Amino acid sequence: MRVLQRAFLCLSLAGVAGCGSTVNPGAGPVDGGADGGAGPADGAAVEAGVEDVGVDVPPMPVDIGPLGEGQQGERCESDNECASGVCVTGGDFRRICSVRCAVDDTCFLIGGNYNCAVERPEGDASRARAVCAISNTPPADAPAPCEADSACTSNLCVDGHCSLICTDDSQCTAGLRCGAVAGLGGGVRACRPTPISGVTVEDFALFQGDSRVDQGTAELKLVAPSDTVSVTWITQDTAGSNLFAAVSRVTSPSNRALVDLRTFSYLNEQPIRTLPARFQVGVALLPSSNTLDVEPGLYRSQHILLNNQGSAVTTRGLRAIARVKRAPGGRVTPGWTLRVRFVFVGLSSITAATAQTNARLAAGLREMTRIFAQVGVNLQVTNYDDISGPTAQRLAIIDSRAELQEAYTLTSPFSGDVLPIIMVRGISSSAGLENAIGIAGSIAGPPGIHGTVQSGVVVGWESTQGFGRDVLAITMAHECGHFLGLWHTRERLPACTSNTQMECSPFGAVDPISDTPTTAAAEANLMYYSANGGTVVSPGQGNVLLRNPLVR
Repeated sequence: MRVLQRAFLCLSLAGVAGCGSTVNPGAGPVDGGADGGAGPADGAAVEAGVEDVGVDVPPMPVDIGPLGEGQQGERCESDNECASGVCVTGGDFRRICSVRCAVDDTCFLIGGNYNCAVERPEGDASRARAVCAISNTPPADAPAPCEADSACTSNLCVDGHCSLICTDDSQCTAGLRCGAVAGLGGGVRACRPTPISGVTVEDFALFQGDSRVDQGTAELKLVAPSDTVSVTWITQDTAGSNLFAAVSRVTSPSNRALVDLRTFSYLNEQPIRTLPARFQVGVALLPSSNTLDVEPGLYRSQHILLNNQGSAVTTRGLRAIARVKRAPGGRVTPGWTLRVRFVFVGLSSITAATAQTNARLAAGLREMTRIFAQVGVNLQVTNYDDISGPTAQRLAIIDSRAELQEAYTLTSPFSGDVLPIIMVRGISSSAGLENAIGIAGSIAGPPGIHGTVQSGVVVGWESTQGFGRDVLAITMAHECGHFLGLWHTRERLPACTSNTQMECSPFGAVDPISDTPTTAAAEANLMYYSANGGTVVSPGQGNVLLRNPLVR
């Protein structure tokens, strides 16, 4: 049977075959992945239905005197000519009697070609109000790109996109929230990026429900504001861990395919490097290299569960999430912090109570701090936890992939943006995990999603000694690098060159970073495949690390 090895996720014993990228180019998705366990993400579901709010007519802000008899749609010159007290006169709209509105549904009830739009009477933004209006030159609907208010059906262009008048987040495209718009009076609420003052990570639920296995979701929309520094798309199987989960397609605002499983090949790189994950969670991180940046605008993604089991699975619960990381001005700034949390499993020489005074761990953390500081990433330990009892006795030595997956699920009580480091005694050479001394859940791992079979990294406390040097720090930093999106600078096995190869490394057997060495010099880099590796982190690798939503 052709075997797809988990080679690019682990750091192997020096001088022992391990950690190469062993894949079969013709066999379909590669090994790697996670279980579910995330709670519902914050934010609005894409294409969510709008509640029937009726005709919402906010009180008029000023006394305009006695009202006239003008009816809906009749021509007018001033508010007091209309029975409703609203005459649309500002902007490129028909000068007619109308009503105020809060959502498009209000205007749809009237009929015709009315839209809920922002009117600025006599060009005065402080008097802005939302009214049912008909544009003389029908423009674009939200969230189409725009350069001026007049380009939008709503007569409101915010952050380069046509905005929708709204009452709550459910009416907004993912990436946007419903709220007040700076500079507009009259209590107008519209879909716009959440105002930020510092590094911010927002979660948006794109889809949750039953999905046809092997078919996946329809296109799901996400707006990346102009200050976005990264987007992480996550596909999660909510019913089990026996299918492949994948972000099957991502299209940029300029209509470039960044991920497309229809053209997926281990022989050729895609703009976003991502692999379908066998264990329930698939992740696509933009950017996954230093040669690709976030293009502000409207992204479209599709998410799929793929069946590779003997028995047919036709329908499955699926959750699709997007995590959008933003920073003032869209600038990536050195000095952001990675927070880690230690879990000690069946160890006697170190426990949660003794961790802060343990000399070996302290030295390892100092070196790990120095390694990440090369590219401006700070390190902070948030907690130390113990696992004891029968579970600890069973998992202290990882003897199989099933035990490895169970170890990751020990993080289920955790919450927040922290990267768990699960410390075991070691990983057995008979476990079928390529003699690994450390393994990351996936590349990139599911950020902020705990309790899954991919949640965190596993490191051997005892097996990281005995190399002529202590490689605890390098192993911890290396596996955290994987979880944050870094691949091996060079793989042990040769690159895949044809579909007939049984064992080879995908994508040329190198990482997608432009400034990392791929020759023998790669051994000096932190992300070299074996424990013989060094501690160097390149600026290009730092660019990926800093953009991960766990680093903030």
